[in-house]
Amino acid sequence: MIGLKKLVMKNDILVLKKLNLKLGILYLTIFFSTTLYVIFSPLKFIMVLLPAIVILFMLMQHLLMNNKIINIPILFIYVFYGLLSIPLFFLLSNVDYLYSPFIGFINIYLYLILWFFVFNTKYDFNYIFNNSIKLLLFVGFVMAIGALVQYFISPTLFGMTANDIYAQDLSDKLNINKRAISFISSPQSLSLFLAIVLILGYYNIKNKIIKIITLSLILFAGILTFSKVFVLVTISFIGVNILLNISFKNILKLIFFMIILIFTFLNFADSDRAFEIIYILADLKSYVTFLIWIDFINYDTSLAQFLFGHGIGLISRASQMIGEYQILNGSAESFLLQLYFETGLIGFLIFLSVYIKAIINFYTTDAYRKYSILLISFLPSLIGTPAFYGLTSNFILAFFLISGLVINKKRRAT
Repeated sequence: MIGLKKLVMKNDILVLKKLNLKLGILYLTIFFSTTLYVIFSPLKFIMVLLPAIVILFMLMQHLLMNNKIINIPILFIYVFYGLLSIPLFFLLSNVDYLYSPFIGFINIYLYLILWFFVFNTKYDFNYIFNNSIKLLLFVGFVMAIGALVQYFISPTLFGMTANDIYAQDLSDKLNINKRAISFISSPQSLSLFLAIVLILGYYNIKNKIIKIITLSLILFAGILTFSKVFVLVTISFIGVNILLNISFKNILKLIFFMIILIFTFLNFADSDRAFEIIYILADLKSYVTFLIWIDFINYDTSLAQFLFGHGIGLISRASQMIGEYQILNGSAESFLLQLYFETGLIGFLIFLSVYIKAIINFYTTDAYRKYSILLISFLPSLIGTPAFYGLTSNFILAFFLISGLVINKKRRAT
């Protein structure tokens, strides 16, 4: 009997190691994709293909093993609507580029499906969730180190990143501010990722010394992106916490954080870009992004397009670049506005239902209540920037949405 128990334990450990390996490979190809482009040029589309392959593999496992699928009606409705949006594209869109709806479906729905199947496996919810968080923290730490090296030592990380436009020698010539991009090669995507990892580190790192060192590095690297997304998410997170737990101590924490933020920007930033939110609120009508929002809202729209959108993937950067067309200025400068423009009022409302449901589920689960605050902190960025439309950012958003949707049912089942 003891020998049988040991054999079962060994098998369980082996299975868990395989899960960690799959997640590790997935994280590697998503967050270090630009480095892989440089090292292995044929891997340009791996960021899209690998998740699709993983999804198909997990689907086959479910079919072969007859695993019970967790019933989440609102998610099924949302994904079904996404599939319906593909043929609707050819009826409602003014663009005849064939691949746009498929690119759009990948951008919005692929990672939701991926994480749904990950959480539908036989593994314990806590194990999947906590190990995914640990992987995010590890990748975030590496990204922070990479950002500091890229900003202060090697603009191209010794040739490991393809994007050197923010290097000092080029930025001087092109009048572009020097900014940290690390291995992600995009200051906006990096800033959003580091802001999320900063919050996750605050929640999950227990050792005080390690916590101070890690969060300091991530905070400094995030500031060096000089992106308003980093400021939006971190300030929103602090603001929500203060509102929920008003105390003198929390107010002092906010003041201390703002002093560090302002001091770093004054000493390293070449512009006041990250603080432009202050100027925006003071003179909203002349703000370029606000004018872009008005253009997209006032775009010529039929009743059918108002309800179902102008076509999923229509204003995806990849679709416009490959299809050689441009809608207005090329970006709605808002994830939620872009979602509404592409999938219509119906798609927009279903997404909000998914989002609210995830927040409620986290909030009503004591051990995971803090993650409802994280999702609330995403809202200003979802409204004011298109950052979450990127694949790396959407990967994280999908993780928290799906874990929020399955948390009650999965934990009850285990």
